[in-house]
Amino acid sequence: MAISFLHPPVAMKSTNGSTSVNTALLSPSPPPPLHFQLPLQKPLNRDFLRLPPITPQLTPPKTIKRRRTLSNPTTASDILHLMDVLGLPVSADIYASLLKECTLRQDTCAAIELHDHIRNSRIRLDLPLMNRILVMYLSCELFEDARQVFDKMPVRDNKSWAAMISAYMDMEDYWEAISLFVEMRIGRRRDKNNTGEDDDSLLSFPVFWVVVRIITACGRVQELDLGKQIHGWLLKLGYGKSSFLTSLFINLYGKLDCSEGIDFTFDNMPSKNNIIWMTKLVNNCRQEHFKEVFSIFNEMNRSGVRCNACTFYNVLKACGRMENGGFCGQQVHAKAVKIGIVNGFVQSGLVEMYAKCRLLECSRKAFEMLGDERNLDCWNAMIMGYVEEGLVVEAIKIVYEMKAVGLEPDETLLDELKCACASKDHYM
Repeated sequence: MAISFLHPPVAMKSTNGSTSVNTALLSPSPPPPLHFQLPLQKPLNRDFLRLPPITPQLTPPKTIKRRRTLSNPTTASDILHLMDVLGLPVSADIYASLLKECTLRQDTCAAIELHDHIRNSRIRLDLPLMNRILVMYLSCELFEDARQVFDKMPVRDNKSWAAMISAYMDMEDYWEAISLFVEMRIGRRRDKNNTGEDDDSLLSFPVFWVVVRIITACGRVQELDLGKQIHGWLLKLGYGKSSFLTSLFINLYGKLDCSEGIDFTFDNMPSKNNIIWMTKLVNNCRQEHFKEVFSIFNEMNRSGVRCNACTFYNVLKACGRMENGGFCGQQVHAKAVKIGIVNGFVQSGLVEMYAKCRLLECSRKAFEMLGDERNLDCWNAMIMGYVEEGLVVEAIKIVYEMKAVGLEPDETLLDELKCACASKDHYM
């Protein structure tokens, strides 16, 4: 299909200014038509027609205020460098703040650089500033540098000694901690006039804390003589009535198998609380003085001390190792029922006690009463009780029940069960 368009007549202007019409254009011969091919085809490239999408903005966006964070925070080195460039002197207070910052961040490089800057500044190093440097090195685990600072200190106070002794205790270097404590006691009277501290004052936190840690160190290295000397020193200062120190020394003497020390410490305590009684009872149980444990338990009841579940559990363990047919254990059981302390913890102690005393019916009843609260010791106690009585079938049933709940018996116990089964088959 073709469509033709005719050109309109064109008016021409002559040289004299008059307008004339070109008659040639009005001749009958039509001009050549303009041809358009239909249907029209789309152009191959329409990129010039593409416009960016318009996204209507209904409400203006809210401006969110965010906290300004620095990826590289200012360090102590930056502050020192800035003050050096500006020519500003660094005061002792600024050094103290920077030392605290390095201590909290545990930055070893910054700690060494800060200490070098302090030495080059020729500032007067007083005792608090030296203690801050010492604590900074210890927090950064630079123990050799800390010890050099400690050895060069002309005067040391309680905080200085406490920091170094604590560091050696944390490193489990107990002998060095004890050596420092002895040196501290020797040098306290010399440093007393310089620091103004009371030589025998234990009311302050650092000294009391140091003594507690040294007592612990004496137990770790089996140093009984030094423990006795510290005990006598504290009694001389009037700290014999401290329940905390009393229980601490009873525990120390118990670890070192010193029954005389336990009795002396216990008898010299005017008022004994549950902790002191419990400490003495546990230490006698540890030393396998089972009859003494039962005597302590009866003495506690006569003194009106209320026994807790932990007390009954330890006494029941001792009764299970006493060869009296479970007579003492039954008394403890009756006492627990009387005062109403028969929880899962005490029940597990009853299972072990009756099983060791070969009272399997009583042990089985306590075992069944535990239900889901049965621990590994209860299961092993029941197996061992049946094995010792030759009831291997019952022991095997307990093993299968034990595995059904996801527990495994001890290998030595299984070996004894196998031997019992073999001997049973032999005699049959």
